[in-house]
Amino acid sequence: MPPLKTKISAGEAPQHPGEIIHKAIKDSNLHVLQFSKNIGLSKFYINDLIDGKERINRASAGKFGRYFKNGSGAWLTMQKLHDDWVKSGGIFEPKTITEDETETPETPPRLSRSRGMKSH
Repeated sequence: MPPLKTKISAGEAPQHPGEIIHKAIKDSNLHVLQFSKNIGLSKFYINDLIDGKERINRASAGKFGRYFKNGSGAWLTMQKLHDDWVKSGGIFEPKTITEDETETPETPPRLSRSRGMKSH
């Protein structure tokens, strides 16, 4: 997979996640249909994502993160950077993303039972 772009120069458009997906599909010599089956998402969604008509959401970010072994946080961050750039009309000073902000924890935090509740 191509490296994720996390540092952006002023005025430079952050890559839409679909651009990364498109490059990954081409580099793997896969057809969109095969890739969509491998990842478990609709070929229509993948095509629309590549065309920039769709966004990465939590569910798809999780699937991309598992498939590419880079976690969902990277995909959600990439989408947010692109969305913020579009909202601003393409003229914003992007924040530098640190590794802590793009990584997701290895194991989710444990949920504890509320006090006063009894288990049966």
